[in-house]
Amino acid sequence: MQTHATPRPAKSAAGTIGALEAAAGIGRSHADRWEFWRRFSPLRGTTGLNAGAAELLRMAEAAAAPEATR
Repeated sequence: MQTHATPRPAKSAAGTIGALEAAAGIGRSHADRWEFWRRFSPLRGTTGLNAGAAELLRMAEAAAAPEATR
């Protein structure tokens, strides 16, 4: 029997969600963080967390990319 694991975002060197938020350019205020995370609130359990973390990673990688590749 084959099981389907929940996809997980790639591990980041950021280490914490807060560090990943900062690398992605999310402000440190509660309002800024809520504005980002509220779109993932309909997703249940770790699905929303994983989706949000994957988006933060994508945003952080885009922010770190050279200007010509954006």
